[in-house]
Amino acid sequence: MVMGLSTTAIGGRQFADCLTIYHTLAPALDLKFLELAIGARACINDIPTNLDLVVHNDWVYSPDRTRYQARLDSDRNWQHYKELTQTHQVLAFSWHFPLRSAMDLTHVLHRQQELATYLDRPFYLELMPTSDFCGSFEDLTSGQLDGVDLCIDLSHLNIWANGSTQQALKYTELVARPNACWHVSTNNGVDDHHHLIPDQHWVLDYVKELPVDKLITYESLPNRFKQFERTDRRPRAVSQRAFPTPTNKLWEPSNRLNHTAAVK
Repeated sequence: MVMGLSTTAIGGRQFADCLTIYHTLAPALDLKFLELAIGARACINDIPTNLDLVVHNDWVYSPDRTRYQARLDSDRNWQHYKELTQTHQVLAFSWHFPLRSAMDLTHVLHRQQELATYLDRPFYLELMPTSDFCGSFEDLTSGQLDGVDLCIDLSHLNIWANGSTQQALKYTELVARPNACWHVSTNNGVDDHHHLIPDQHWVLDYVKELPVDKLITYESLPNRFKQFERTDRRPRAVSQRAFPTPTNKLWEPSNRLNHTAAVK
């Protein structure tokens, strides 16, 4: 596996401090890349050109600290991310699926392909915890995301499972696919909030079994590194009405997603 660390896990600090923490933790966590994400203001001039990167959503800033906001339904500012691939060692991009009220799923998937071509990098879409977003449990189980490059957030699976470890592990079978990257963190099964990962936890055991060439990002830290935890964590409540309704059809793992298929 190719392990990385997100600024989401260590943010609430200056970006330079996040870089120091990244290099401090790199030997212990076997880190190979830094994920630029919410949590620290990464100005383009401050991002090392010799460090492997993954860009998660539009949290990159100009030299004058203007955020390069880039939405899936617009062409605005994507040229800055294209330029980033030409000046820095960008391995991949991952973006959240938008709200259904903003874009329909067909349009989202078309834009994903366009951006992967334009940026000339893998472009993953992150599975979302609730049904008001595209890319939710319902879209996955309906087969509409078959063959789609996905970012599988294990904490979102935990929300699908309402905090049940047994059910969350079933969902890892449901989402398994060769064309994916992973976000590793945990929560209480209700709030979309990244908690420190206990030393003995299923997400740590799960990632050990993933293919060696996959991008796997810590979005929260293992508990033994809690002194480096993000300083400005803010819980975001998730509406209970958006959880999937447990039925035998949806809550059993599917065999139609082939985890052993050839890597794309």
